[in-house]
Amino acid sequence: HISVILLIFILLLGFYLRSYHIDYPVIGYHNWKETHYLTEARNFARDGFFEHGFFVPEWDYPKLTEALSGAHPDTFPTISIMMALAFMLFGPELWVARLVGILFNTGAILMMYLLTKKLFKREDFALVSALLTAVLPLFVFFSHNTQLINPGVFFMIGSAYFYMRWRDNFKGNELILTILFLTLSALTKYPFLLVAVPMFFTLPFKRLMESKMILKNEWKGILISILILSSLPMWFMYSEFIISDAYGTKSYTVSGGHMIKLDAISKPAWWKTQESYVTDNYTMLGVFLAVLGLLILLLMFFKEKGFGERFILFYFLGTILFVVVMSHKMGGHSYHQYPIAPLFVLLIAYFIVRVADFTRRLKIEGEGIKYINVITVIALTLVFVPINTGSYKSATYDSISRQFDTQFIGLDVGGEYIKAYSNESERILFSGHQSHGVLWHADRKGYTIGTLDHIKLAEEKNATWMFIYQWGFKIMDDEEVWGYVKEHYSIKQVAFLKTDEGNRQIYFILKKGGKFDDNINLAGKDIKHRDYEYTRGIQRMYYVNL
Repeated sequence: HISVILLIFILLLGFYLRSYHIDYPVIGYHNWKETHYLTEARNFARDGFFEHGFFVPEWDYPKLTEALSGAHPDTFPTISIMMALAFMLFGPELWVARLVGILFNTGAILMMYLLTKKLFKREDFALVSALLTAVLPLFVFFSHNTQLINPGVFFMIGSAYFYMRWRDNFKGNELILTILFLTLSALTKYPFLLVAVPMFFTLPFKRLMESKMILKNEWKGILISILILSSLPMWFMYSEFIISDAYGTKSYTVSGGHMIKLDAISKPAWWKTQESYVTDNYTMLGVFLAVLGLLILLLMFFKEKGFGERFILFYFLGTILFVVVMSHKMGGHSYHQYPIAPLFVLLIAYFIVRVADFTRRLKIEGEGIKYINVITVIALTLVFVPINTGSYKSATYDSISRQFDTQFIGLDVGGEYIKAYSNESERILFSGHQSHGVLWHADRKGYTIGTLDHIKLAEEKNATWMFIYQWGFKIMDDEEVWGYVKEHYSIKQVAFLKTDEGNRQIYFILKKGGKFDDNINLAGKDIKHRDYEYTRGIQRMYYVNL
């Protein structure tokens, strides 16, 4: 039972790494996306799933030209629905929401183990794949980020696993599970359809043609599978046209055209961005070993033409098309690499296992080296375990730490202040970018700060608060806008860091009504603070309520 024990250990390790900061404020890397799905879930939990239509999601940062409610078209809100159900049971707590994504992502570890074992019929290969999935920086950090990508990758890998089971017997129930998981992955996030490429090109067409009894014996499973798959175009049409028309909102999916820009990949800046992203997602060592794994796989494919090699090869070819089509999106955020991350895991694992196989041929004085292959596997996989001994930090640890340490402190403090001193109908003008987390903590809807006309239009929709975060300080350079703000708003809270050069402002909170000048006097004021946890230590932020 060593394999079972090792798998349980790997799953526990994966869950442990993912649970770091499970109840931390919404101030981290990509808190914009976290706020997207957190506020959808909170609104579902409060208003029900059919307030605006059939599972129509409602976020807290509608555009000024769109529905006040925040109802909008999107892919099927899988994660928001599940978090809403969890909120209904345990309350709208952050640990509750993040646990949903963490469990899905931990489940993906198990699915990678099962899929790899099916592909290669090897326990060592399956366990290495599981361990790499457990410690992959991309998964460790973004499993904690409440996004659709976590159920999406679970269903995607699961669909490939059940496809492998279906190939063994052509049973209708296996086909139903294959199509169900594939449909759920695509409904959750359309790019996860990538897995359909290796599945299609490895279909056993000859065996299917020879199995004349399939249609006769398994027609129910085929019919159910077709019905399940039909939900994908049905939801797409419903979201793209019916929801868009009903709420005057713009489509945010591929049909919008602006999401697909094939020329993005031709720009040097795009490649520079990808270098940064792959370093964070897999480490450069991981990318290097994945490339070596691909080269070895190509050699083995032409030598043995194994099914596992064929599946991974078609996955790689599909990835090339994926990168071209998704290049514009991939240039914006690292998490868009989720559908191709399992390929990196498989290629790195392939390299490790094949190198270990080669070491079995090594001999000393004509004798083989006992357990050399096991030692090789352990040594190569340990390189990817996040380790920090003080004097040594693994590349995986550095990558994970960089992402967890990217924080936009104060969003929680500012949000809590606004929530305490406003009513539910009031809205916030905020600095956009990575300051969306203030909306979750304030439990208020908001609009991004723009031109003076933009601000006045927001005020007509009851935007009475203004949250100006660091990058939003450029508003002070616009004499027209800043002059209007100073004459019609009063300062309620300021936050800052103490540095050797003096105080460095983090944000201001303003309230409609009154006026102020640029000289803020903090003398005699009660200075409060809040501490934030980084992997390198504690960062203290100071704030004053005025």
